[in-house]
Amino acid sequence: MGMAASQARFLGLTARKTNVEYEGQQINQQRTTLSNQSANYYNQLLGMSVPVPPSVEDYTKTVYTFTDGALSNNITSLIAQGNGNYMISYTRNCRNDNTVVATTSHIVTRLTKTPINRELYEQFLTGTNGGCYTSAVNSYDAAHFAHTLTHMLEAGDYTTSDGNKLTIYPYGYGGGTSYLNSRWWNTVSGGSSGNRILMDQISAELAGTEEQQKIVDLLYEFLKDTSGENVDATKPLTCPADRGNNVPQARKDYLRNQVLTLINSFGNSSDSYYVGADKLRTLGNIEDAERDGNGLITKYTGNDKYLSSLTTEQLNKLEEQEKQYINMLTDKYGAGAWMVRYIQNTTSGEWVPYFYRADDLEKAIYKESTDGSMSFIPCYTTGSERETTEIKGVIAKLEQDTSGRYINITLNPGTEDEVTYALTTETSTDQDAYNDAMNQYEYDKTCYDKAIEDINNKIEITQCEDKNLELRLKQLDTEQDAISTEIDAVQKIIEKNVESSFKIFG
Repeated sequence: MGMAASQARFLGLTARKTNVEYEGQQINQQRTTLSNQSANYYNQLLGMSVPVPPSVEDYTKTVYTFTDGALSNNITSLIAQGNGNYMISYTRNCRNDNTVVATTSHIVTRLTKTPINRELYEQFLTGTNGGCYTSAVNSYDAAHFAHTLTHMLEAGDYTTSDGNKLTIYPYGYGGGTSYLNSRWWNTVSGGSSGNRILMDQISAELAGTEEQQKIVDLLYEFLKDTSGENVDATKPLTCPADRGNNVPQARKDYLRNQVLTLINSFGNSSDSYYVGADKLRTLGNIEDAERDGNGLITKYTGNDKYLSSLTTEQLNKLEEQEKQYINMLTDKYGAGAWMVRYIQNTTSGEWVPYFYRADDLEKAIYKESTDGSMSFIPCYTTGSERETTEIKGVIAKLEQDTSGRYINITLNPGTEDEVTYALTTETSTDQDAYNDAMNQYEYDKTCYDKAIEDINNKIEITQCEDKNLELRLKQLDTEQDAISTEIDAVQKIIEKNVESSFKIFG
């Protein structure tokens, strides 16, 4: 029984020793792998390039300049051609005081109105369906014009822009004598029903519009006395035809043109744009102007403050100048329909143009409650800016001093146009390029430091793992020594038991 126990103990110890030896082999393999990893990390460190900060001298060069009146010229290239000649390139800088530049936009207000039905005015203009405009045009009769205007207004009381009162009865007498009433041609019984229907439609569409106020103001102008005095509100108008015929011919012509301009404007674009209180108009086209057969302005009939202050000669010159503005704006900022408004500088009194592209105005965002612009709208005006022109491949002669520095340059040498300029030498540093290089260096250095830190962390982790494996290996060595010692003791016991057994049987 003792023999069997010793043998079992021996076998168990032998198995433990084998396991310890196997685990030791595995640990050694792991330590070899960690060693390879560590070597790889060190190789990565050795292969990394250390960032070098830029030198300001690398971005500094000698610049030669010469001046020609108000022009400043910087030589950008010098290529020797032999015989003392050089092929040079240079940039020419000057200030253009007559150009268009971007500026801060004023708040733009969009006045939105519903376009009036143009078909109604076509009937009105042609006289179809009872329209009465044609007779007024043909007769040059101020009374007919007033008749026409009253038919474009609904019956009721109106106030002119100057605060005068006017009561309208489009279809005859409506009673009452407290105001001077516009009581033209009683058509209640004998007038055309088609005429009344057409005029009712027109007056309904005009109600509350800007055009309606213009008609009221214009009608009041017709009803003034021939002396130009205001209408007497206590005196009824008994014979409108006589009043019309008593108007001087020049006044008839003026008022007739006013009506023509007003009525022909009906049904146009539904959007008008304002800078402050001033309406934008199409650049290069002065509206509200009478012209001759050649298209030249002979009279301005609008109410623009700036345009009203100009003579006809100045207006025509301004229109030509605005066409040049269009070319300048197109070349610089792209093609498109351009609009303009002149605003007076409160300090200098000068009228300054402000240009807007029609597409930009249309695409802008406007506040519903006020129709004021909420988004940025590109705006341009006249101003000055520095312009640079590059001139290439010019033959020149250069003169040097004893130090080798260039001191004079002769352009077009050997020709009638030969001219010599003194050269100014100065150093120029491309500060922007240097700053960019320094920023790149700081970025590269940060990346380098981060990579070094990451690799060192990995090496530290590898070393820690290797140390743990080394400790475990030492534990296994100790355990193996203990097992070997115990195996030797058990083996001796077994040998004694075998020897004892042979003696018994011997």
